[in-house]
Amino acid sequence: MRRNMRSFITAVSFCAALAMPFGSFAQEQDATHHHYKLVDTGTLGGPNSNFSGPGLPILNNRGTFATFTNTSTPNPNAGCFLAFNSPDCFVEHAAVWHNGTLIDLGVLPGGANSQTTSLSPSGLIAGFSENGLIDPLIGQQEIVGVLFAGRKTINLGTFPGGTESLATNVNSRGQVMTRFRFMMARHYHHFGTARTSPK
Repeated sequence: MRRNMRSFITAVSFCAALAMPFGSFAQEQDATHHHYKLVDTGTLGGPNSNFSGPGLPILNNRGTFATFTNTSTPNPNAGCFLAFNSPDCFVEHAAVWHNGTLIDLGVLPGGANSQTTSLSPSGLIAGFSENGLIDPLIGQQEIVGVLFAGRKTINLGTFPGGTESLATNVNSRGQVMTRFRFMMARHYHHFGTARTSPK
């Protein structure tokens, strides 16, 4: 019995000795912590906002944040259809938040909805927009890849015979990674350069 008691006391003392340096180290670590700021970027009048990802750059070192957000306008698409997002029956627009201001990036003529997918270090934004046409394969609004450069929305189009495209990533030189869909319903990848200014 004495032997068991001695073993127990030795074990407790050993555990207490091991815990002391770590407890003091943990307290020192708690004394220095990072300060983060949670920012509500708001919406364009609707109830929800969202961001692309995971894995795509949506925030750059200039403090620019690429997002997409509801407007207060009801979504006119059948069944409130919205590509790549759960329908909440509000029109959704690509937007950028910078210096405390949320800016609506708009849509292509004829379209109702747009979204962002990624942001370059220089502030170019890849995304997509409805173009007002119905995709014959799915019977819903077509989307085409766009490049948001400042307040300009550049339509990246599709390949001949294609029905839709999606801009997935962009670098500071305006080179955009896109996906295209053809009538055969196969997906093809393409890397190309989008013009960010007129000729």
